[in-house]
Amino acid sequence: MLTSFDNETENGKLYISYPMVEALRDYEPEKCGNGENCFVEIQDFVNYKNKSATRAYNPHFKEYDIDAWKNILDVFIMKVSCLYGMSDTMDYKQYSSEVTPRTIYSLEAKEYEKRRIFVLSAFPEFLLDYFGVKLWKTSVRHRKNQRNRSECVW
Repeated sequence: MLTSFDNETENGKLYISYPMVEALRDYEPEKCGNGENCFVEIQDFVNYKNKSATRAYNPHFKEYDIDAWKNILDVFIMKVSCLYGMSDTMDYKQYSSEVTPRTIYSLEAKEYEKRRIFVLSAFPEFLLDYFGVKLWKTSVRHRKNQRNRSECVW
C-alpha cells in the first residue's frame, strides 16, 4: 500500500499513525517523550486508548487550537528525530528529504521486531507535507531533543 499510495497528486498518499489515531494526543509539550511512554509494547495495545487518554495533555481533539497544533508539530519533530537516532532535532531540509511514510514504516518495523511500537501520529506529518516550511518555521522551536538518547529510544 505504501508503494501504491505514495504521492498525494496521483493515487493519494498513505499516512499511518503508530499505534493508532490516539497517538495524536499522546504528547507532552516541549518534550520528546518521557522514556517508557515513547513506546507501546505489542501486548499492551489493547490498553493503549485508555493509557493515552489518561496521560494526554489535551485529550479532546475538538478543542485543539493553533497553539495546540504548533506544540504537537514541535513534539512530532523531536520524536521523529529521536526515532531516527538523532539527539538534535532535524532541520526542515533533512525532514523534507528523508522522512516519508515508508521510512517511518521501516523504522517502526525494526521496533516491532523488539515487540514494541514507537508512538507517533501521522497527522503532523500530513500537515507538514501540506503546509511545508511556512508551518515548520512557526511551529518547530526546539533544536535539541528535551530527553537524551538513552531515555527516549534506546
